[in-house]
Amino acid sequence: MDPKRNSISAHYLDSICQGAARRGLSADSVRAQAGIPAELSPQARLTSDQFSRLLLDVFGRADDEFLGLTDQPCRHGAFVMMAKQAVMLDDLRQVYQHIERFYRLVTRDLNFALRVDAGEARFDLMLERPQLDPQATLREFYLLLMHRFPSWLVGKRIALRRVDMAGDEPAHADEYGLIFGQPGQFNQPSSALVFDSAALYWPVVQTRESLRQHLDDAPLTWVTRQQIYPTISRRVRQALRQTQPIGSARIQAVAAQLHMTERTLRRRLADEGTAYQDLKDQVRRDYAAQRLAQPHVLMADVAGELGFSDPGAFSRAFKGWTGQAPRHYRGDR
Repeated sequence: MDPKRNSISAHYLDSICQGAARRGLSADSVRAQAGIPAELSPQARLTSDQFSRLLLDVFGRADDEFLGLTDQPCRHGAFVMMAKQAVMLDDLRQVYQHIERFYRLVTRDLNFALRVDAGEARFDLMLERPQLDPQATLREFYLLLMHRFPSWLVGKRIALRRVDMAGDEPAHADEYGLIFGQPGQFNQPSSALVFDSAALYWPVVQTRESLRQHLDDAPLTWVTRQQIYPTISRRVRQALRQTQPIGSARIQAVAAQLHMTERTLRRRLADEGTAYQDLKDQVRRDYAAQRLAQPHVLMADVAGELGFSDPGAFSRAFKGWTGQAPRHYRGDR
């Protein structure tokens, strides 16, 4: 499991904490709610679970889906309202036009615009006060969201030609390939997703029922490697999270819980582009990161809970998952 493909740069943590502070939240409380160590190593990467909890905390306690990075907050629940209308539309063009109109009604701080020219569709994002988003965190997050959510609605990934960004190339530019599948193009007139305009005719295939589950899993579904129909993967992760200790989980037991044979489970997961061991490692990684955020927890205890024979084996596995040894991850000296 490539640690970078299954984690998020800690660079975003500082930016989100700064925005949260504008809404009256302390950095310490934001970190604690997300299960992120107070002395996180500068080279550490956040798990998708930590980043999801970070977003949910700021959305909820600050009541701001713009993460404190605009002049006025965007009240929590705005995205859900937009999504419930979007799932009832006919095709991708209508979805992007709806997003443009919706955010024009709810805010003056962030604007979208769909432009089509010579076979190329461009979905622009502009901030009224970009100086409030100096590290482009809000722009990157909403471009990610406006790529992944419409892709989910039409049931297939929108292949991007480019990702344009206003402003200079940042130190974390390598993240763009992981986030969007394309390197960023910087110092552009505006920030935008650029793709083949033929995709605008793709029909919306999701339903209000599937949207309900999608929103229940959000924002985790937005910040993990995208699977358009991750039904079995989601159920396996749920079963693994409910198994205590996690290290005792066996595929035969999980398959039985899902009322299928082991062979069928492996095949269904392969169809979704994943495997049982990858999902188990993801759940163990998230659990380990959460436990290591507690300063007095012993690594030997975490290793045992995750099914490792000794702390050394756990340390090697954790480094494979996150790119860092456990003691470096939580800033132990």
